[in-house]
Amino acid sequence: MSAPRKMPAPWNVETIPSGYRVVDSQGRALAYFYGLDPKELAAAGHQRLTKNEARRVAANIAKLPDLQCTDGVSDASGTTAPPTRCGKESPPKLGRR
Repeated sequence: MSAPRKMPAPWNVETIPSGYRVVDSQGRALAYFYGLDPKELAAAGHQRLTKNEARRVAANIAKLPDLQCTDGVSDASGTTAPPTRCGKESPPKLGRR
């Protein structure tokens, strides 16, 4: 049996002042993303996120547990599971003709 996850799913996005926070199912903060209104960007300089970009990054980070794939991991009995693609069977390998 595998150890319990340290950051259990589902992960959610919460709005905070000036940005967003990604939290796990136990309410622990996993990541913070800050953004500015487009009007404020000129005064803040380049390479800053807008609020919309910060929200999109946070939302994509929150999706990561759903995208986790096995990589031929062994279970407690020593049996190795075949690699999968996010819970789906691996596609058949196409040979050269």
